[in-house]
Amino acid sequence: MVQQRRDWNTLIRSIDRSRAPAARFFKPVCVIAAIDLADRGRLETDFLHPGLIEQQFSKYISPFFPDRADKGWQPLWFLSNDGLWGFSRKGKALDRKSFENQMPRTRKQLFDKFDKQAINPAYTTLWELEAARQELRNQMLLMLDGDAECRALIPPLLDPANFDHPEHWPDAEEVADYLRTIRRQPDMFAKAHEGARHASAEAAVAAYDALVAFKVDTLPASTPIGPEFRATGNAPIILQPGQSRAISAAQAELHHLLLEKCHFLQRGIPATSNRAAHIRQPLDKFTAALGSDPVTANGHVIWSHGNTLRRLNDADLRARASTNPDADPLPEQIGELLTDLVEQFNVYARQDPLLRELDHARIGPAGRAELLERLHAGRAVVEAARENTLVMAPEASNVLATATNAAEQAEQASGLNADQAIVNAADMQRNGARALMQSAVLEVKRWLSKSKDARKSFAEGALKQAGAETVKQLPFLKIVRKLGSAIREMWKGQDGQSVIERLLEWFQHLIP
Repeated sequence: MVQQRRDWNTLIRSIDRSRAPAARFFKPVCVIAAIDLADRGRLETDFLHPGLIEQQFSKYISPFFPDRADKGWQPLWFLSNDGLWGFSRKGKALDRKSFENQMPRTRKQLFDKFDKQAINPAYTTLWELEAARQELRNQMLLMLDGDAECRALIPPLLDPANFDHPEHWPDAEEVADYLRTIRRQPDMFAKAHEGARHASAEAAVAAYDALVAFKVDTLPASTPIGPEFRATGNAPIILQPGQSRAISAAQAELHHLLLEKCHFLQRGIPATSNRAAHIRQPLDKFTAALGSDPVTANGHVIWSHGNTLRRLNDADLRARASTNPDADPLPEQIGELLTDLVEQFNVYARQDPLLRELDHARIGPAGRAELLERLHAGRAVVEAARENTLVMAPEASNVLATATNAAEQAEQASGLNADQAIVNAADMQRNGARALMQSAVLEVKRWLSKSKDARKSFAEGALKQAGAETVKQLPFLKIVRKLGSAIREMWKGQDGQSVIERLLEWFQHLIP
């Protein structure tokens, strides 16, 4: 078992000692970028997202050092030498010997060498504590304050929520006050770590009693659009049986006509057409989703792919009407066939209760930005579910993945169809996360009911001490603990947020 570090001191000394003379802000800003992403639920401790860290690093330094904005891969690599995180490929760790010159010379050289980036196991407990991450972030700000060329970065980075709003950046006096406060603060992360390691028996017993008494139907309700899941806690989550669509004779005929128009458009796109290449894959996916039997076809998947075709058709109509010589619409005949197909899909959707419900989605008062935060957090849940078939069956995770992919493609688009893709995907993701939470509750309740002297053992930390063998028996608990930050983000400001927060807090007493 890896010995957990109790503070960041060794890491901080290593970072400060080894900063590049010509770019002393590289490592501190890269660490801050990673922490800010983790705080928003965008990073997982044992499977980081290096591309996102690069993007955040670039965003932070572009206004001040635009010529360095594409160099984020450099501190990514060198921070692995400091021990914050590591890179591996097929389970084998990368080190200096992995490169001809003891280090990568280009971004491609680095990214071609690994398939995983993860927090160093010695720092995982600290990294997963928000207070500990904040302390590390503060130490990086102090590091920036030690160099004249770096100090301009502190005001915009002090509060990441205000980075895009210079009018809200603190003035020099406010920055100085904050830095003085940091220097006077006690070792917060060490205290947080000690608190996590030595949780009181009273708190553990309270969590045990709460979990035993917790009623599953207290969980936030599923969103109306579905999908509905069967979550038992002792088997992979599946789509709720009996969700076959009630199809009238008229709807079956519309389904047949829609499928015919799909095939007609497929035949009409020349294999060598570059102007129509971008609609071929979405069309094929839509056609496959329709299938031959409307009763067994999944309405959520049909809608996600059909709505993508709507957006592509809208874009083509705009290009056709544009006076911009660079606008490149589809060949006229293919464009007409696509419009005809979309209009047929609209008729089809109006006759289907589920598709009609999905078509009613609108962005609420929170706005698009907050919705995208939830969508991005939900992506972590979807990816984890797809990777673990013991937790969610492929048929179920595919519904979530299809909606998520369609929504992410719509992020840069505008209009009702793009908004609906994002709203519906975020709601479907939350239904999937709810099924994970329900499974974890049932799994834990079952485990506790079978354990001898469970209440006493729980107070003494028996489950934590049992380690990996016990965790293997609790796959839902393990994945929910791993996704805790993302799940919190998905319910932020939503009905049932307090219930989700309490459950995640109780679960912390089972797996540290």
